[in-house]
Amino acid sequence: MKMETTQRMVIFHPSDEMHGADQMILATVRALSSLFTVLVTLPTDVAYDEHNLSNKLVECGIDVRHTRFVVLRRSRIFSVRGVIRTILDSVHTATYLHRNSRAGDVIYLNTSACLLVAIISKIMRRRIVAHIHEVWRPSERRLLGFPLRFCDLIISISEAVRESLPSDLSRRSVVVYDCTGP
Repeated sequence: MKMETTQRMVIFHPSDEMHGADQMILATVRALSSLFTVLVTLPTDVAYDEHNLSNKLVECGIDVRHTRFVVLRRSRIFSVRGVIRTILDSVHTATYLHRNSRAGDVIYLNTSACLLVAIISKIMRRRIVAHIHEVWRPSERRLLGFPLRFCDLIISISEAVRESLPSDLSRRSVVVYDCTGP
C-alpha cells in the first residue's frame, strides 16, 4: 500500500533499456515510491524502440516522463555541435525542473551521465542525490568532479567507485551495493 506523501522525488536516468543501471533504478524506484511521490524522467535524445524501463515503471504505477534534458554523452563532449546541444538541453532542463519540481523536492541523478542536472538543480535550490555507478578515470574525475560537488548526498555502488572519485568527494560518498544481483 502506497503512503500518501507530499515529499516529491524527481529522478533523472539516462536511458530506457534494461541493462545494469536500468535494473538498479527500477529497484530503487520501487523502494522509494513508498516514501516519496516519484517522477522518473527519461531522455528523448536517443530512440529506444521498446522502452523497456519505462514500461516496467508504468506497470509499477510510477509517473514517467520522456523529455529532453541534459545528458552527458561521450559523442557530444568533443564537438562544437555537441557543446551547443548540451547548452540548449540545459535550458530545457531548467524549464522542466521549474515546471515539475518545487523547493524542498529531492532531485535524484542516476549515473554520472546526469550530473550536469546537479548544477541546474542547485541554482533552483533543490536537494540533490547522485548515484554513481562508474569507476572514474583521472580525466573523468576532473570533468565530473565539478558538478558532483553540487550534490547533497553521493551514493557509490561499490568501494571501487567511491575510491575513484576525487578525494574530498570520496569522503562524502556512501557505499550502497548493487541490490539487483545476478
